[in-house]
Amino acid sequence: MKMNRFLLCISLVLAWSRLAYGQITYTAVFIDKCTNEVTDAYWCLKGSENFYFPEMNDLKTVDIPSAGSYLLTFTLKYDEDPIEIVINNNQSRTDTFYISRLRFNPGVGYSYYTECDSLANGHLISYYPHGATKMIGTFKEGQVSDSLREFYQSGELKEVFIPHEKGWRRVKYYKDGKIKTEYDLQKRFIKEFYPNERLKLITKWTKGHPSRTRKYFMNGEPELIQKNKSLVKYNEAGIVVQKMKRKEIFELHRIFSRKARYRYQIFYNYEWESFDETGVVKRKIIFHDDGFLTGPFPDSVQQIEDYSFEKVIFYRNGQEFKKMESEYVWENDELMKKLILYQKEQKHWIEERTTTADKVYEIIAHY
Repeated sequence: MKMNRFLLCISLVLAWSRLAYGQITYTAVFIDKCTNEVTDAYWCLKGSENFYFPEMNDLKTVDIPSAGSYLLTFTLKYDEDPIEIVINNNQSRTDTFYISRLRFNPGVGYSYYTECDSLANGHLISYYPHGATKMIGTFKEGQVSDSLREFYQSGELKEVFIPHEKGWRRVKYYKDGKIKTEYDLQKRFIKEFYPNERLKLITKWTKGHPSRTRKYFMNGEPELIQKNKSLVKYNEAGIVVQKMKRKEIFELHRIFSRKARYRYQIFYNYEWESFDETGVVKRKIIFHDDGFLTGPFPDSVQQIEDYSFEKVIFYRNGQEFKKMESEYVWENDELMKKLILYQKEQKHWIEERTTTADKVYEIIAHY
């Protein structure tokens, strides 16, 4: 009896301390619908400035400083979308979340969807942990066999996925029902739209040929036009700020490759011109390469290997004033690539200094 009173006193003291210091205890309980039992999940609450994590030996409660709006994020064997948690007062609170039987699970062989521990089959519905419908689809052996619709937590249609024999089509929507993106693998195109329904980006490709991309500002003016061998970027005033072009210089054949498309590798000579906001040229870079991970052209100077640079010309008020050229020299019985920096005086180029190839990024950033 005395022990019970002691524990009650301790509980009251702890509760009073939390109220005194403005802390609120929040408890999250996760129930697996496959077993109808409580399961552990790694989770946290994100406030406007900080994250609040439960103790690793507890995984159930966190203390937060005040009432307000938080985002609950959690991970089981897969990630779930964050859930908005609104706490209106300074009282402790417990929420229960239910883990749906239908789950997106790319770690199970070739499949993407499971129902509990089995491959998903038939017409199934998935739910968000707070009970709202998340997905409705028809499956066969873990794959979408007919169509799959996904919804926002607030109930609006978020995405439609339709499989085809020769590809698939995916359409994503804004909450107001307007199309956000459209990806059609069968027809070989990607489209993105602004919330005002204007086209933001379109990429098309054909079998065996690189893609062609056009990107637009929200006002409808072009931002980027990219083809296989050329790229042009504009500012919102319609002035060209970058130009890139490439030209084949040779093919490297691979006689041991079994697949035809991997039997050769094409190398290109690139010219990359940059302009200021008024259209006056600032810099020209000449280099060679066989392409880049994000496409046929680099997104930044750092994506170009230092040994690939051949020449860089710098302009002042549209006139050449400095340049950098590469040259191979023998040094310590080894062939080394060096960079020679020149300054233009009158009509003549005067050598300033010689440096190593890896200094190219530093020099470009300086000028």
